[in-house]
Amino acid sequence: MRTIKQIFIVSVLTVLPAMTNAQSVRVFEHLSVGLEVGTTGGGLEISTSINSFINLRTGFSTLPFSYNANFDVDYDDGVIREFQRDYGSELAANNIDISHLYGVQARLKAKTGLYNGKLLVDIHPFRSSSFHVTAGLYVGKKRLVTVDGNLPEETWRTTTEVNDLIRRNPSWGLSTVETGVVIGDNTIMPDENGHVDAGIRMNSVKPYLGIDFGRSIPNRPWGFQFDLGCMFHGKPKIVSKTSGVTDVLNSELDSSGFVDVMNKIKVYPVMSFKVTRKIF
Repeated sequence: MRTIKQIFIVSVLTVLPAMTNAQSVRVFEHLSVGLEVGTTGGGLEISTSINSFINLRTGFSTLPFSYNANFDVDYDDGVIREFQRDYGSELAANNIDISHLYGVQARLKAKTGLYNGKLLVDIHPFRSSSFHVTAGLYVGKKRLVTVDGNLPEETWRTTTEVNDLIRRNPSWGLSTVETGVVIGDNTIMPDENGHVDAGIRMNSVKPYLGIDFGRSIPNRPWGFQFDLGCMFHGKPKIVSKTSGVTDVLNSELDSSGFVDVMNKIKVYPVMSFKVTRKIF
């Protein structure tokens, strides 16, 4: 990531002084505003001219949405099998129903955190064409997705009862049962109340590179622009505010589709459509 940033900074510092010599359009001579919608959400941009070949854009975009999804509940089935084999009578005597740990899913809320400011440079290699290359930076929240909720009450109560029984009988030599929610390739352990808080964290500063059609500063009062590129947000990481993160205990379990995909991709695709209005 540091290498990408360095390449971008060096490129801009090298290209800007050379191209600012073309003074048929003066610095800040033109200004426009744009409204966009795309994979980064909705947003607002302000664009100004540097010269006939370069425009500077700044603005923000946001994609706030949430949805409820089912996540598999993971547990240390080796401990459970040993417990049932050697101490099944103890489970029955304490009215503990182990079936509440099998085939269970937790209904959690997943929310995106795609809020970004941006600073972009448009480079027009052909003065007569609206085609241009764009490079720059997006800066925003570190958490791309946040997952929040609780384990099913019966599952958490059963886990607590089993662990209390194990702790009361240290001579059995059993480890306590670990129970959590599967997110990506990890198991998120709940807090002492069965609450799960987790997220997918990425870099807050994300280099951008793309190609675009249309002018951010239109020749006429109104214009249109189409952007296609990528934000390089680095390798995502599963994190939790309240509890531990471990490798998935049972490899056959799955997480929610969207969260699982976002946990693996290092590049966020950017595609947007923009309506622009020239101010002067």
